[in-house]
Amino acid sequence: MKRRDFLMAAPVACVPAVAMGAVSDAPADPMIALVARYIEIRRAWEDASYLDGEGNFDGPVTSTLEAEKDAKEAQLRALPIQTPEGFAAFVRYVHVDNYMGEETNVWPDMPGWAWEKIVGWVDPRILIGGAA
Repeated sequence: MKRRDFLMAAPVACVPAVAMGAVSDAPADPMIALVARYIEIRRAWEDASYLDGEGNFDGPVTSTLEAEKDAKEAQLRALPIQTPEGFAAFVRYVHVDNYMGEETNVWPDMPGWAWEKIVGWVDPRILIGGAA
């Protein structure tokens, strides 16, 4: 399956898995909170670029936020996806990480490690019909 085909089908394939999942007392997938924090930092980093001296993302504020953003991204890279909700959060990270502000791009530039993480979680569950 080509990446483009998968990305077009993923929302449809994942919604039933998430919507039909049983409610449990299990703790939330840590991917959810980590992605939420990454997005907060990324948005602050983007907003900070409008401050005086920060336009090239090399001022003190944007540099500090970029270091925080990079640290969260390293955690995202290392953390395994554990649940359908965690998978949905990770796909959200990929989307947010590919766009600045309201910019849209039909050909996102996804790092290879992110694609491998998505396929690694999806493949045994959806592409070959395995159980989640």
